[in-house]
Amino acid sequence: MAFNESSSNDHIYQIVADPLVRDASVNRGVATILMYGQTGSGKSFTMSAIEKGVCEKLFYFLSSEKKSPSSDGVPVVTIRFVELAGKFFCRDLLTTVCKDATVKIVDNDDGTVQILNTTQKVCKSSKELLDMIEKGKSRRATEATAINAVSSHSHVVCQVEIFSSSDWKRKDFSNRGILSLIDCAGSERRNDSLYHNSLRQKETSEINASLYALKECIRARAKSSSKNLYVPYRASNLTRLLRESSENEEAKLCVIATIAPNATDTEHTMETLKTVSSLAGNETITSSDEPRVFFFFFFFFFFFLAKLCVIATIAPNATDTEHTMETLKTVSSLAGNETFISSDEPRVFCPGQKKNKPLVSPKEMNHKQLVSWLRSQKISADSIPKNIDGKGIMRLTAKQISAQCFYEEDAALDVFKKLRNESDRVGKIQMEQRKTQKQMNKAK
Repeated sequence: MAFNESSSNDHIYQIVADPLVRDASVNRGVATILMYGQTGSGKSFTMSAIEKGVCEKLFYFLSSEKKSPSSDGVPVVTIRFVELAGKFFCRDLLTTVCKDATVKIVDNDDGTVQILNTTQKVCKSSKELLDMIEKGKSRRATEATAINAVSSHSHVVCQVEIFSSSDWKRKDFSNRGILSLIDCAGSERRNDSLYHNSLRQKETSEINASLYALKECIRARAKSSSKNLYVPYRASNLTRLLRESSENEEAKLCVIATIAPNATDTEHTMETLKTVSSLAGNETITSSDEPRVFFFFFFFFFFFLAKLCVIATIAPNATDTEHTMETLKTVSSLAGNETFISSDEPRVFCPGQKKNKPLVSPKEMNHKQLVSWLRSQKISADSIPKNIDGKGIMRLTAKQISAQCFYEEDAALDVFKKLRNESDRVGKIQMEQRKTQKQMNKAK
């Protein structure tokens, strides 16, 4: 489902969040709302409106339960608010004892998750619950980037739990309702983070890795029809914290993807939509068993109705030939033709190579050529993001290749070495050919 820029926060809440709040409070179900998108596209703004609606409607639903003859007392509502950053860092945002107290996540034998060294606040009204949420959000770490002056570089998980009065007194957590509100760190393109310091670049890589782990958990649940689901929740702290949401077949999940309407963000918009669409494991899933996973895209409808015309201007001067070729390649790829080659384009051939197959250095490869070359080296290339070409991957370290292209560390190191060996090999051949051409020109 898509919402455009004129959709109100109340309308979005009623469509997206209200059914999940009802399920968690009335049916004691497990429900999760996850915000994902480019930094500065409105994730936190949208989540703030949803949080306000959750606080109001949650206690409204519970007040109806309290009046029921079968009720065993006033339901108890608690809240935890934690911040996740990196592979292992998890911080309590509601503690008053130590601001940087580290939280430990422990898996219980019964399938539940216990969060140690964290604050669990009991809220008796919607105002108290909203105040706790605002308190936690005010302690969230943010940092200015080229895209957003207050960009968050961590995930925050607000977990609201609902207990019956008797279960709370007995400390029985098996029948509680859980509503998790997750505001993910803003995603950024590689080019957006080129001017970050080393620490910030490391955080960006770890954010991408945790989002990939979450995607794998959702894929596992969406694809499997078996009751004994295997979900790789141990891959990150985010997925461990959401273990019950991942393993419970009755759990409900809503992913809200926010995208920017700016023309300069078109590439990032497409990547965001591809990412959230693939969370179910298949972009064309139509099975009746899949409606447990919903996706909501902002401005999606208007984006695909847009018409685009690109006018490329080139100079006729011989000194501008290289720039002309790059311009033609770029605009040609916009129409889906990434293999544009002019008949007049200079080509470099290696000995024994067929004349219609030019020798290409890794840093000159487009995405399709990069994937083809990796496969020729017997390296899986299915996980390479479509926005990464040869020039982009050559700029990455082995660890960055592992994080952004989802390779294991050993495989990423192998890719890193083979790319540089190939670059050196092609460079030597091209150098020899230039020397030969220079000698031939002198002879003339």
